[in-house]
Amino acid sequence: MLSKYDSVKKPKHYQGLVECWDLIRDRLGDLGFMNYCLGNVHKYLFRHKDKGENLRDLKKCRVYLDEVIKYYENL
Repeated sequence: MLSKYDSVKKPKHYQGLVECWDLIRDRLGDLGFMNYCLGNVHKYLFRHKDKGENLRDLKKCRVYLDEVIKYYENL
């Protein structure tokens, strides 16, 4: 459990009964979820330099990239 606010892994606007990406994974299945994560990797990598949130967007990119890596490691 994270002891302090983490805008990358646990943003305040995503905290509820069900994690949003758990719901997305459930609805899309493993392959669909991996593609969703890959799309977010591209999104955060592409826009990190334009938003003024450079490091935060790159860290979010890494979170999604780690999920893609896990997918391929578990094939």
